[in-house]
Amino acid sequence: MRRTLPLLAAAALVLAGCGDDATSAGPSTPSAPATTTASPSSTPTPEPTQASTSPATTDGAADAPAPVEPVTDLLDWSPVPGADGATAASNGDWVLSVPEDGRSWTLEGAGGGEGMSVRRGFRITDSLISERWAVVVEQDQRERRPQRATIIELSTSQTFTLDGKSEVPTARGGVWAIDGDRLVHATESGQEYCLAHVDLTTRTSTKGWCAPGMDGFNYANLSAAGDAMLTFTSGQPSCRTVVRIEPGAVTPFPDVPECTGSEGALLEGGAIWSVVPDEQQYEQVQLYARTGDDLVDLGPGTNQTLTTCGSAAYFARDSDGGDDTAKLMRWDGTTLAVVYQSQPGQAFLDAPRCGGDQITVSSFSEGGDEQVTAPVS
Repeated sequence: MRRTLPLLAAAALVLAGCGDDATSAGPSTPSAPATTTASPSSTPTPEPTQASTSPATTDGAADAPAPVEPVTDLLDWSPVPGADGATAASNGDWVLSVPEDGRSWTLEGAGGGEGMSVRRGFRITDSLISERWAVVVEQDQRERRPQRATIIELSTSQTFTLDGKSEVPTARGGVWAIDGDRLVHATESGQEYCLAHVDLTTRTSTKGWCAPGMDGFNYANLSAAGDAMLTFTSGQPSCRTVVRIEPGAVTPFPDVPECTGSEGALLEGGAIWSVVPDEQQYEQVQLYARTGDDLVDLGPGTNQTLTTCGSAAYFARDSDGGDDTAKLMRWDGTTLAVVYQSQPGQAFLDAPRCGGDQITVSSFSEGGDEQVTAPVS
């Protein structure tokens, strides 16, 4: 059993000044597993907070969400074709793969295939796929230069690039997320550290909400129901807030206890989020959700694995050891279901990768590793 995307324990927030690309780093962001890469960014996780982790209602009063027992509804999983040991994501027609060293990528589909090695001193930090697009993001290993993203239109193989010279430039590290024809990434210019929105069909970018001061953000989840991400403050301890992304603004999820959030996502008629019960065990989270007036407890999960795909949200739940299995859980706003189980024994899952209506997961278990993909609808 091997771990290609180790989850991070809570670490001190390291801050650096904004300025010239070659001499200074932008606002530090919590490190997240790359969508199809072999290792996470080297940027640190926010300093642990000491705030309460009990869920709260919209008026701030203590609440006791009802626990939800999962059903078993396994998806129709099959091995990812052509991955050959690399970490991959599929949209059902195409497979985007990145080997463990992060030095190259391949894109294989019915229409053929292509691939590329990254520049010397660079490695792939994020790789994303949707119904129509593949995105490969590379970063210099010292994180001194803005990232460069190669964007491929799958139907035509035409490409374009986002980098530090784009009208809305990329940043050194930070969030990347895709949904359909929409892409978001971090952008920095001078003292500003902001969220950029890209319309992939028109190849146009706009600058959105900007983090105040030296604050930061990460872990974006985009969906048809709305977009969410995690913000955090500078200083020690750092305060983490799960927010909804609005035009030029962000709005905190009303039910998440102050400063303890980790990830969030929006679904039709509701939301799902995670909190960290014990800051000394940052990789372990508790998931909650709201649908209409109902606030529910979805149980434990693994940090940095919450992902939207289709009309539902998915998260990993590592094994407890022994003969237990690691599981991929699905919350559709009504039902909590186990949709994947690893081989028995000590096991964990990487964050699931969504490609339109297809989801891919890598499982590492004493009983055997595997990388599988399945349609979600």
